[in-house]
Amino acid sequence: MASHHIPRDTGKGRNRALDVILDDAIDGDFDVTPEDVPSGLPDSYEGKPIAWMSNFKVQKKPGKAKTGKKVKYSIELTSVSGQLVYYDESSNSVIPLTTRPAGTNRIQADLSVEDPPIGHN
Repeated sequence: MASHHIPRDTGKGRNRALDVILDDAIDGDFDVTPEDVPSGLPDSYEGKPIAWMSNFKVQKKPGKAKTGKKVKYSIELTSVSGQLVYYDESSNSVIPLTTRPAGTNRIQADLSVEDPPIGHN
């Protein structure tokens, strides 16, 4: 597994660092880049406020053929309070993420979307 670090950068809305983990079989085909957390995201999920904390993009490297399939990968970060969520732009909705322990005070979650803002409530 290859890990790509997305650093904390409060000036860009990324209030918490996380790692994007790609399977070795696909790592050579994709770039992982930090992005600003966009403005105008939903501000609550199930009646609780969302603290948006990170955003990144996973995309094919130049010259690599696109398959039309969404890439599957994991994120790992320090444990958060509340529900970990992401914003799905295609459906304009906030989606909960199932997390699992990943060591002392760390969690992981799986994604299959390209560039989601990540938050928690």
